[in-house]
This record gives sequence, C-alpha cells and structure tokens, in this order.
Amino acid sequence: MNILELCLSPDFGGLEIFFRDYARWLATRHDVRLHLCVQTGSRLCQELKPLGVPTLEFGTKSGAIPYSMAAALARFLRDHNVDVLHLHWKDDLPLVALAAQLARRKVKIVHSRHMDLPGPKKDPYHRFLYASIDRYHAITKTLAEQAAEHLPISPDRIQHIYLGASAAPATSAEARRALRAKLGLGEAFTVGVVGRISQYKGQHLLIDAILQLRDRGVEAQGLIMGQAMDEDYLLGLKLRVHEAGLADQVVFLGFQEDPHAVIQALDALALTTVKETFGLVLVEAMLLGVPVIGSDAGGVPEIIEHEISGLLFESENSASLAAAIEALCRNPYHRARLAAAGQARARAEFDRDTQYEKLLALIKSTAA
Repeated sequence: MNILELCLSPDFGGLEIFFRDYARWLATRHDVRLHLCVQTGSRLCQELKPLGVPTLEFGTKSGAIPYSMAAALARFLRDHNVDVLHLHWKDDLPLVALAAQLARRKVKIVHSRHMDLPGPKKDPYHRFLYASIDRYHAITKTLAEQAAEHLPISPDRIQHIYLGASAAPATSAEARRALRAKLGLGEAFTVGVVGRISQYKGQHLLIDAILQLRDRGVEAQGLIMGQAMDEDYLLGLKLRVHEAGLADQVVFLGFQEDPHAVIQALDALALTTVKETFGLVLVEAMLLGVPVIGSDAGGVPEIIEHEISGLLFESENSASLAAAIEALCRNPYHRARLAAAGQARARAEFDRDTQYEKLLALIKSTAA
C-alpha cells in the first residue's frame, strides 16, 4: 500500500512530533510504501530526510487557493500511485481537497484532527472541504463528539484513536541526582511544565502557584522547559519571577533534545494549558513513573483519572494548581500511589505501538 503522510506546518510542537514519529514508524513497515509531503527547510523536513523516501516539498503557501501547489500534489499522487493521503494539519485541508479534484484517480483521504473544534463548520466552503475526507481520525473522544456535532461528516466516518507514547530509557538514581544538581534544583519538591512557552500554555500559573505555596510555608520549586513561541510572554514570566523574589525557586530551560531525562528529574509534571486537546507529555511522564497534574479541560480528563492516576485542577486557576502540588508535596505515599497507577494506565491505554497499529488499521480499512 502506498501512503502519503502530509504536513506542511512550519512549527515543531506536539502535532509535528507525532507526525515525525508516526512517519518513522511507517518507514519500518514491510506492508507500507511511505511517501512524504512537507515544507521545505522545516524541522520536519530536516528530521525526516534521512528516511530516504519519495518526498514532495513545498515552500510557504501564497494565496487563499493554492492551485499550483494542488496541481503539483495531484501529479505526485498519480506518479506514485498513492492509495491513501493522510493529513494532520487542518491548514492543509484546502490544498488536499483541491488536489483530490485534480488527481484524476481515486485517492482515499484520512484526516487526523489534533486541535479543538470550537464551533460549527457546515457552510458551503467547509462542505466542499470535508466532502473529500473519507475517514476522520479524532485523537480524543471529545474531539470525535465535536466533529459529529460541528462538521458536515457522517458519524460512521469518524473514529477516535488516542495518540501513544513509548517508554523512554529509565534514568538511574545517580544520574537523576547529578542532573538535579546541574540544574540547581537541590532537594526541594520540583514541579515542571514542559511545552511551548506561550500564554495559552499557562506557565504563569505555575509561577503563581509556587508563590502561593511559599507564602504557606511549602517548600516547592518550578521548572519551565520549552521553546518560547512568544518572547514577550517569556520575558514577562522572568520579570514576574524576579519581582516576586523567586529566582532561586523557578528554573527556565529552553528547548531540550532529550526532554525525558529532565522529566525524570522532576517530582511531578504539570500540564497548565487552558484547554489541551490531548497532552501527550502527560502520557510520557506517566510512563516514566512521574506523578502528573493536569487542567480539567479538553482531552486531559481522558488521560488522568482524578485521584486515581493523577490529579486534575481547575483550568486557569493557580490556587487550584497550588492545592494539587501541595497534596503531592506533603504526602509521599499518595504521590507514589498515583505515580504507579498512572504508569499502569499509560502502559495499558496509551502504548505507542498499539495506537499506531490501530491508526494504520484505520488507514488500510479506508483503502479497502
């Protein structure tokens, strides 16, 4: 089977990392001939080039209707006898819909939806776009329900399959202590937020929670790791830390090539996004045996069972986050129990290879 994986996003967040990892996994399959379509010079393009598979590259799109790009994509589909085109980034949908009209051969289209669907999209333009979609893959039950309600797609074409993660190699206790010392973390209870740094991701909530805990006599510190998508926001975070006298209690790290090593150095990981669609970093932390805290919005409650496999806090509420951190900090037994249950749940429900196999089965059934 010839599969084209398409993502022209210039960014490198959760969606793009999933695209990269799934493409790499498909490249190892003997029952799949992988093809790629990515943006020239993007991080995805650079990281997937070593696969050596047929690849169509585009520069940045110009104009609302990318006709020339669609014509090139249609030629690529014909020349490589592509059976299924699998797109991930919603902004690529107009290109794909137009290319499907120009291809002059039937190519099945599967769309993986990674982002929230805020409202109805049933106008004539969106009906044209979604008429080209044969199967719609929602990464959470919440997204599947939103798609059934808001999109011009029949429910039988919508299927939810969770994203998956694989367990990273465990870090030894000695290596963990060495890394904590290198980062200046010491022995204090450390909570980390890992992800792109932006207002929506909510890193300010962790700073406010650490400040509240200090005022209550709870010795806790924060670690903020990730690439800044908004430099002004990052500067504001650092100014807040300085003005609050938290310079010794909040550590900033940029993008890390091996975030799993840093996650293992944490005592807990928090996902503070206003409304995260899924939250793969939670699964990765759970697999590593790190207790997790997540905001109670979006798809996060589908990962964390409150007080069973982790803790939920009220989205955008730093006091609620502080209470969750304090509960873990003051009760090592509770913390260990949640970590063990979280690890078991992640292995059972969010194993990478199992979820990848489910997605490939969906793609194959679409082509049948």
